[in-house]
Amino acid sequence: MTTDTTHISDTTKISAAILDALADGEVHRWAELRAGLPGRDDGQRGRVLVALMHAGQVHAVKIDGATLVALPLHAAAPAA
Repeated sequence: MTTDTTHISDTTKISAAILDALADGEVHRWAELRAGLPGRDDGQRGRVLVALMHAGQVHAVKIDGATLVALPLHAAAPAA
């Protein structure tokens, strides 16, 4: 049995890129953020976003057909 390390590496890169893009604390349209992510597989990018949501690392909501993503409030708050 072999492990597809390319898939794991891509997932890690996509996850890091999503969190980095959201580090400004702003709300972003997923379509625009997704376009700047590494890799070519939109399905994989979407699965990574869902995994981050389930882990509580990002929030996403759909408003008027647009998916908006942001860090949770506690993660986006500036350090005191």
